[in-house]
Amino acid sequence: MTQPAKVSFPGVYCSWFDPAKTYVIIGGLGGLGLELSVWMVRRGARKLVLVSSFSIVYLTEHLPQLTIGMYWMRVPRYPTFPDSRNGVKTGYQTKKVAYLKRLGSEVEVAPLNVNTVEKVRNLVTLASKLGPIGGFFNMGLVLDEGPFLELTVQSCLNTAEVKVTTTMLLDQVSREKPLRSTLDHFVVFSSVVAYHGHVGQSSYAFANSVAEQLCEKRKADGLPGLAIQWGAVADVGHVGNMGNHVVICGKYPQRLQSVISVFDYSLGHRNSAVVASYVQADRSASLSGDEESVADQIARAVAKIIGLKDVTAVDGDKEFVELGMDSLMSIEVKQLLERELNLVLSSKDIHLLSFNSLKNLVES
Repeated sequence: MTQPAKVSFPGVYCSWFDPAKTYVIIGGLGGLGLELSVWMVRRGARKLVLVSSFSIVYLTEHLPQLTIGMYWMRVPRYPTFPDSRNGVKTGYQTKKVAYLKRLGSEVEVAPLNVNTVEKVRNLVTLASKLGPIGGFFNMGLVLDEGPFLELTVQSCLNTAEVKVTTTMLLDQVSREKPLRSTLDHFVVFSSVVAYHGHVGQSSYAFANSVAEQLCEKRKADGLPGLAIQWGAVADVGHVGNMGNHVVICGKYPQRLQSVISVFDYSLGHRNSAVVASYVQADRSASLSGDEESVADQIARAVAKIIGLKDVTAVDGDKEFVELGMDSLMSIEVKQLLERELNLVLSSKDIHLLSFNSLKNLVES
């Protein structure tokens, strides 16, 4: 009898989670955390601990502004719920947690700030009652930002707590036995802001950079460690409410299904400790989606850095140095052009630009 010929074809990797293990998600009651929780359950996870130290209400009460693109905008208010720091408090969260349970998973909600060793150990004890811990996913986010000169020590600490303190403590405890032997995933959700910076988000960039270095150290020590630099995420949270075509930091929001696909791929390809995922905006289009061109918006942003209220009120051929640009301003403009346009100029070149020459340069 003739044996059939063997056929080979490349396999497609798909992440799978051990149904016997528990997966702890910091920021698990956020929009992205809940959507990824559903995906994890569909990929085998049956035991989840969703940790939430705040809600959208807390953010909107304490953060009246967010930096969008190169400008400031007001954050829309959400309906308030009594005692918004304690567990599931919105209809969306309630619906998603109920859905997770209908899918056959055990879900524990832990409303706490993971900011001390004692709290981390209590969290590990809670999670271990469901089963051995298979992964920590830190998706937590706190933005307490503003112009650099207006930052306070407390605002920097607020931003750093969930990214730096929580990640450091999880790293410390997860190196101990028996947790060290059961842990398959140690993932931190970082931001592209850690790579190229953004106006008004210096402490957020710093906090994410520290979390990334912790993941690199874990990787070097032979332990699981992954930091993913995301751009804005569409379909959920504040960005989802603003619309999926808004441009933030020169990038379009990444659709949720794309985020899940990248997350899936990143979990299976562990060659790097830090990876990035974002959708670059079309630089030929208007950054804000209105009739104002990219060149006009860049010019307006530069004018704001120099301290000019109206670009049209000054001579467009006057060099920036004649308009009062100093060395610190030129550095800020340099970072702006590199971030938004991938345009690299020296500080000397920037001093000699005018608004007209800048617009011609951008348009070309």
